[in-house]
Amino acid sequence: MTLDYSGYLRLDALLSLQRPKSPAAESDAVRSAEHLFIVVHQASELWLAQLLLDLDHAAQALRRGDPDASAERLTRAAALLGVLRAQLDVLDHLPPSCFARFRPFLGTASGAQSRQFAELERVLGLGPAAGPLATALAEALAAAGVTLPEACRSTGPLRRVVDGLSAVALGYRDWQAGHLAVVRRMLADLPGTGGTSGARYLATRVRLPFPDLHAARREAGETIPAG
Repeated sequence: MTLDYSGYLRLDALLSLQRPKSPAAESDAVRSAEHLFIVVHQASELWLAQLLLDLDHAAQALRRGDPDASAERLTRAAALLGVLRAQLDVLDHLPPSCFARFRPFLGTASGAQSRQFAELERVLGLGPAAGPLATALAEALAAAGVTLPEACRSTGPLRRVVDGLSAVALGYRDWQAGHLAVVRRMLADLPGTGGTSGARYLATRVRLPFPDLHAARREAGETIPAG
């Protein structure tokens, strides 16, 4: 059988996954708004899958002594975080009045339950332990016999890795800040669907990964954009 575009992408299955929970009797505006809500979050999970893959490969490349390949994957990962942030601009066109109509049908479903997002936080070192990227960088610096501030002042492959990690960190913070702004617009002070405090909870998630790296960049005389 010849493989065509639809079959390769499994479009029949993919395009059947958007199933609004609001009643069919609800207005077209509400149903289409919920469809948008689902699409944005499903697409975000797909982008997260690619992002985690690239970050894993970036760490592996550092560990095997290939900083150029690591920097390439980190640059792409930063671009993927830009895509995730851009999707929020689309979600910002979801009227709060429509969200209020279909929100009761979400039950306890919440983005806070995303396993891939939790894995991303671990990889970026935002959990209780250092993440694999920070560990791989430390090993690469030790193997090269340079300190992190020295790598920040250099012009070689490790400097490109530092730049890539910094771009990923700033992209992550920008994405989370954008998410917070959207939630504040739609929920104000209401609690989140998963039992969180809503915007107040999300405000605690707006963090800059790799603080030691950014401290070293400041030590090297660089300016880090404020959050």
